[in-house]
Amino acid sequence: MIDPYYERLRHDSRACSEASKWLDSLPVTALPLDEVLFEAQLQAAERFDASISRHAHEYIVRLSGPDVEAGVLPDSINDEVVPRITREIAASAEIDNANVKFGLAGIGQGSIVLYFKPLDDDAAYSSTSEDQFEQRISIIDNAIERINTLHGLIENEASANEIQARFHSTRERQLLHAAGKLVEALDSHSLDFTSRWRGPGGRRTLGMISERGRAYAQTLFHESEQSEERPFSGKIQALDLEGSVTIASGKRNSRRVASIDPKLIPGLRLGDPIHVILRIVKNNDAVRSHTSGVQPKYSVVRLLERDTPADSIHPASS
Repeated sequence: MIDPYYERLRHDSRACSEASKWLDSLPVTALPLDEVLFEAQLQAAERFDASISRHAHEYIVRLSGPDVEAGVLPDSINDEVVPRITREIAASAEIDNANVKFGLAGIGQGSIVLYFKPLDDDAAYSSTSEDQFEQRISIIDNAIERINTLHGLIENEASANEIQARFHSTRERQLLHAAGKLVEALDSHSLDFTSRWRGPGGRRTLGMISERGRAYAQTLFHESEQSEERPFSGKIQALDLEGSVTIASGKRNSRRVASIDPKLIPGLRLGDPIHVILRIVKNNDAVRSHTSGVQPKYSVVRLLERDTPADSIHPASS
């Protein structure tokens, strides 16, 4: 049977012209066809059952690259890339003191399309009040939006100072660290990354890290050794003849375990006050994504006399 609408267009030039104008007025989308169809199906289904939106919040990630076969998820990508995607989401949510876990819910056709959903029990979802549900989705939406902001800064080659200023707290630096690990995994497989999230009210947000973004990220997350020299005073708490000294300071109950030239140890005694110049060496990257869990290394550059004038101390940094 011939479609009556097609039959009308074939014989009615005015209707055909109107249809052509309508098609021309539609916005051009860069989304793949399967995602366009998914959006259309979802919007149509919501007209009949508004509660469908509860199950429509998926974080959809498309991975594409020269060695990617459509619809096939190699073990190496499953092991190295997928966990880093979910870890990035969790790190972003932790900034809002929220515990959010996502899991892989499906794989689609076209490059590698990964569907991630919150790991909430369906029964818990159905029994959750509308207000509680909206609050939960709002937290996740904030986390995804934060990730997209970071990915956008990387993709647009924002300066390290700008990124560091935007993500400066300890938990925000944990997100930087998670993003760095994700980009590292993507780059090892030559994968481009695009993401889509359908948030509250059907609002859709997009994210991307292309080859350009991956290349720039290497300059942001490449670790280098950074050192500086500072004076430090305290009492000798422990000595190791092989070349280390532990100095405890009354200020903020701080303690430093530093390497020292073994030749200097015979002149030191436990409990004695000590004044030194310490070299502090840290491994970090341009955006300082490492958190307090990464400890610096200390070494004694030289011993100071107790009454050494301050203007004779010249700390160095590199």
